[in-house]
Amino acid sequence: MMSSSPEVELAESLTHEVTCPICLELYRDPVRLECEHNFCRSCISKYWLQGGEEGSAPDGQSQAFTCPQCREIFPQLQLRTNRLLCNIVERVRKLRVDSWGTASASPPEGSGAAERGAPAGFCAKHGERLKVYCQDEQMAICVVCAVSRDHKDHSMAPIQEALQESKERFESALTEFEEQKEKIRSVHSKQERELTDLKDSAASLERGICSQVDELLQFLEAEKRTLCSQLQADLRRLEQQREEALSTARQEVSRLQQDVTSLQGRLAREGREEDGQEVGNAPVLIKENTCLFDSVSCLCLFFLQDLKELTERLKQGVREPEVASEQLHRGLYQGPLQYTLWKRLRAVIKPAPCTMTLDPASASPHLTLSDDLTSARYSYTPQQLLTPEPANQESRFDICACVLASERFASGRHYWEVDVGGHPDWDIGVAMETAGREGWVILTPENGYWTFGHQDCSLVGIYLDYEGGQLSFYSAVDMRHLHTFIEAQFEEALYPFFYPSAESSGKPLRIMNPQV
Repeated sequence: MMSSSPEVELAESLTHEVTCPICLELYRDPVRLECEHNFCRSCISKYWLQGGEEGSAPDGQSQAFTCPQCREIFPQLQLRTNRLLCNIVERVRKLRVDSWGTASASPPEGSGAAERGAPAGFCAKHGERLKVYCQDEQMAICVVCAVSRDHKDHSMAPIQEALQESKERFESALTEFEEQKEKIRSVHSKQERELTDLKDSAASLERGICSQVDELLQFLEAEKRTLCSQLQADLRRLEQQREEALSTARQEVSRLQQDVTSLQGRLAREGREEDGQEVGNAPVLIKENTCLFDSVSCLCLFFLQDLKELTERLKQGVREPEVASEQLHRGLYQGPLQYTLWKRLRAVIKPAPCTMTLDPASASPHLTLSDDLTSARYSYTPQQLLTPEPANQESRFDICACVLASERFASGRHYWEVDVGGHPDWDIGVAMETAGREGWVILTPENGYWTFGHQDCSLVGIYLDYEGGQLSFYSAVDMRHLHTFIEAQFEEALYPFFYPSAESSGKPLRIMNPQV
């Protein structure tokens, strides 16, 4: 904004006096009519050329010219240049330019004020200071614009007032923006903390998954090594049996072959000796030495005996070796191997499925329990109770057809399965030891009941992690997750809870105890 100076005030005061009433700008080539009113030559000429406001011409003339201000009628057009006014206009124009220049007013580029030589803060059309703000047009205008037909019906306010109001709105919006930024920063910090917690939780869960799966893999790997080692040991044993049988047969054949070879050699030598005795000195030797004959007779007897025995052995033939016929145990190594390993997995599964029974002392009279206390069926009429009334009557459900298990869990992890029947109106879960059982029971954690039900699912598995505050429900057919209570505060012992379907014609609710 320009600083208020005597030159500026003089220029503003004279501006109204040297402004054309038609174009509302400083006179350009001002002319004076006979009525002493002044106009720009081009403005008044254009006004009359376009028709202006014709009046009745005196003395029967066809046309008259009217003053736009006083409506005086002139019989003819006589335009006289007002040189004095022209000089004043030039002085005012120069004075305004000088005063704007000393105030260092620089009109914005591309604005109408710049195009017409008006500085910033002044109306480009009228050269007046912008003192009014048109709220309808959202623009600053001068006083002349404010009373013009373009803005006279608009909502306006002094520009300083509008500026102050805008500042207040801006400050309010800025304050709200800072509050929003603080909220966003708070939410962002919270999200970052939650994301960190999620990552930590995911890492912990991943470690748990890997640990449990690795435990199963280690068990299966150990079972594989044991079976393969046992198979190789059986194979080596059977190979040794067959090798020993073949070795015995080979030794027997070798001994028999040695006997045959020895006997054949003796037979050949005896033949040569007999032939020599028949031709040569045998008779002489017999005569000379009777003792020697007796000795030869004895040797021949032994030889004949050996020959007879070997002949009998050869007739009998070589005894065939006793080849082992035992085979590998296919029933052990080729069968329902995976099922066998699955059965053995029970030794390492944690938690293994629980074995439990229903507690008749807690059963409602509107329930019929099986003899083995593993199933319960709804009964419209009260049944004779299997046990006498307990000393503490509060331990029995008197109206709601509910029952608890006899097993009590105060720590650890547990899993059990329940066949809930073919109708969805059932509830199962756990109940605190001190949970109320009189009247109509409302199954909520606030009342000590963590339950799930009313689902189209026939076989349900329940997993309890007491220290971890988790109770999860699964479809035991395919282990599909159904529902989970997390971060539960278990502060006392819990009992498995059962509420069978009220459809008495349907299947009873049954605890699926594992087969031993």
